[in-house]
Amino acid sequence: MRKDLQEQKEQYDGLLLAADAEREAAIQEANAAKAQALERLHRIRQLEKKFAESAAPQATPIPDALDEFEAWCKEHLAGSVEIANRAYQGVRKSEFHDPQFIYRTLLLLRDQYVPMRIEGTPERRRSYEEALHALQLEYSATGEGVKYAADLYSVQYGGIRRPLDRHLKGSDSRDRRYGFRLYFFWDDESQVVVVGWLPSHLDNRAS
Repeated sequence: MRKDLQEQKEQYDGLLLAADAEREAAIQEANAAKAQALERLHRIRQLEKKFAESAAPQATPIPDALDEFEAWCKEHLAGSVEIANRAYQGVRKSEFHDPQFIYRTLLLLRDQYVPMRIEGTPERRRSYEEALHALQLEYSATGEGVKYAADLYSVQYGGIRRPLDRHLKGSDSRDRRYGFRLYFFWDDESQVVVVGWLPSHLDNRAS
């Protein structure tokens, strides 16, 4: 009897050790895959930079309507700016009077904000600030909304809920035709901007 119990214990301990080893191997494999993905992303960024420096600049078309907004975003923002489904819904319901302004703001994120975050040079920061000034936009933390209306001021990304902790502010008008906000966060791992809502104000407790 005692011998049987000892054998069962040894078998159980062996299974635990095997499970621990498998779990550790899975973690190491996941970390290795993540590192490889980040390395590939870095190489892609470097190639994109070289291509941009060598190729003749081509102006991105700026539509005067929002009918093809989703297709435009997927064609012209891929790899730099991701638009959450909820943001697409916000644009579909939009009454904003100047569709081109929406496109120009997204291009500002693609062409000035993302390079500034990746490279962090004074020249990139100056370029970003000049672009903000040209569009009469203000960049700031989102504020109290993230704290008091977490569901409203967040989106699902990468399997977790992420707060929209930054926004670009245009007019403060509460008239949906004129007021402008673009809420987003920066994902440092994938080095992209994720836009969670635009172009109207999101409510908060102070509203």
